[in-house]
Amino acid sequence: MRRLFFLIFACGTAFIHAQQEKRIGLLPSFNLRYSINEEWKTNMKIESRFLQIDMKQDSSDFQFYNLTDISFFIGKKIRIDNNFAAGYLFRTTNDGRIIHRFIQQFTTLQSWRSIKSAQRIRLDQTISAGTVTYRLRYRYGLEIPLNGESIDIGESYFLAHFEAIFSYEKSEQIIEGRLSPLIGWKLNNRGKFEIGPEIRVNRNRQKEGLTSNWLVINYYFTI
Repeated sequence: MRRLFFLIFACGTAFIHAQQEKRIGLLPSFNLRYSINEEWKTNMKIESRFLQIDMKQDSSDFQFYNLTDISFFIGKKIRIDNNFAAGYLFRTTNDGRIIHRFIQQFTTLQSWRSIKSAQRIRLDQTISAGTVTYRLRYRYGLEIPLNGESIDIGESYFLAHFEAIFSYEKSEQIIEGRLSPLIGWKLNNRGKFEIGPEIRVNRNRQKEGLTSNWLVINYYFTI
């Protein structure tokens, strides 16, 4: 049943990819996690965009390197299944732009037998060239072991995220949806690896927008 669910999910994302491809690229990230104590945790993330191809009706543009994000979060466990975190993101682009983003988020976790789910509500404020963009984001995620009732060392798991994002900048409003079906492996007690596609679709009030298709590669290491 789990493998059937994964197959249906993968086929659905392939259909979206085939129908709405406008941008493709590589999105690798490295995550470093550290627990200060049982209540407080930190996370540092470095993420870049490579091999980006923007495809238009009559032309295409290729960039080997596009941008890098460096972010830092500190979070506090409110209860056993709730967490509040605040963070800061620094972005630098290949054309020399510097972008700052301040982030606040609340996460709640649930589990049913071997399936784990997480819901996250996030607010962020992005400052670029004197302009502030406000975003409200909601993400729902599922994690399902593929080799048993739990994820042991050397075993794999299926991870899926769906996120809805509402952005506001001056009089401009943008709605974005993201879908990420990934396969992961628990390498050891400190590290895990994930890979899979991420589809992003955004539209403004004039129904103009962009569909992006990324190959996501995540590595997590816990100190």
